[in-house]
Amino acid sequence: MELSPEQGQDPQDRPSDEQNKDPDTHELDFVKLHPFVRSTVVNKAYGCIVGSALGDTIGLYTEFLPKSTCLEAYKEMKFSLVENVTEAINDSHRKFAIRLRIWIEQGLRALDRPPCGIGALVGSVVTNPDYLAAPFSTAVTRWVKTARHVAPNGSLMRTHPIGIIGVGMSEEACWRLTADVGRTTHADPRCTVACCISVGLIRGLLRGEISREDDVNEAIERAYAWVFTQPDLINPGLDTELTEFEIKRHLERREFERHVYAKSYAELHLDNHKEMGYVYKCLGSAILALRLCIHGRSTPYTIAPPSKTVFEDVITELVLEGGDADTNAAAAGALIGAYLGYTNLPAHWTEGLAHKEWLQEKTMRFLKVVGIVEGYVKEVADEAPNGGKPLMDKNQLEKRDAEMLATILTRKKERDDRDREKKTKAKGLAAWFSKK
Repeated sequence: MELSPEQGQDPQDRPSDEQNKDPDTHELDFVKLHPFVRSTVVNKAYGCIVGSALGDTIGLYTEFLPKSTCLEAYKEMKFSLVENVTEAINDSHRKFAIRLRIWIEQGLRALDRPPCGIGALVGSVVTNPDYLAAPFSTAVTRWVKTARHVAPNGSLMRTHPIGIIGVGMSEEACWRLTADVGRTTHADPRCTVACCISVGLIRGLLRGEISREDDVNEAIERAYAWVFTQPDLINPGLDTELTEFEIKRHLERREFERHVYAKSYAELHLDNHKEMGYVYKCLGSAILALRLCIHGRSTPYTIAPPSKTVFEDVITELVLEGGDADTNAAAAGALIGAYLGYTNLPAHWTEGLAHKEWLQEKTMRFLKVVGIVEGYVKEVADEAPNGGKPLMDKNQLEKRDAEMLATILTRKKERDDRDREKKTKAKGLAAWFSKK
């Protein structure tokens, strides 16, 4: 039996009244003031989407590595996705290719994490049989089972498109939509406030309301204050047995300020292996990246005009801190991409981005749906839930995974062979010179 939208749902799983409201269409009137305004918003929106993708891509080079290993492996502190593509280090310490088979079949057993990079929290929530009928309460139940402790970064790294949607909404309506989307998997108030801050910043950047560091600070505090006034967000599940202290402790100011007002990446200890997935670390590094861009260079609190290299400089500095580098850089790339615009992203990164044309096409369709760009959008097959293709059965999934493993093993062997060849040549030259 099919359920209507209201039947069989916990009240907290029904979309809020704010979410059901149509966007305040007058909020988009500013894009019609002058063609330059619309083109600027489009440029910043593209910068947000592509900037996040670039951050995610470059971050993969150093994901889960300690900072010392990052600096040793990438001594030139440069990455390229086009000619002379930067090769990932021969990270035998991770035994990536060997472990991948186990990850695909069993997940990361040591931490009981599901396969292929799906976060433990997301996996446990989304695979729950009750999830589709009651996503919010399922997420809350899973969070409560962690003693209301876990606050991972998964919802933050995916939230930035809502900042573009929010260009045509009031700030509070945008925050509410952000919170309702985020808490389908991440119920912790720290995750919610992080998402609201990120989205609020992107919305403000696209609307031209944020250009100075003071604007950034004010947007941070508005989002924090708003979340603090929402009972369903600071007390997920509205548990009546919790004390006021137990409810408010997750948004404790000292912990919050330590991250969102950090003055250097070093203060955030991003490669701390026990906390690298913590949402505040991701939020703090993204906000700091934006501050550095506003200052025009990657040295904190210095004044210099923005340069064409600022995106590359800031993201490179961030990923070389190690830790959950791809997630941190994805969140940071969205913010600084929205600040700088697509035209200020490094060409030797954007030109080498996989599926670049597809992403750009989807971004334009997205902007038309939001109303930033005028035009009619037809339905296309690859935007259906199944991607326009039949779902694969178990045998097909296993075949795909085996082929992916074979490709990775082949590439690893080729890289090992190149490394051995370089070492052999180096030894030969050393022996020749020793005879002279």
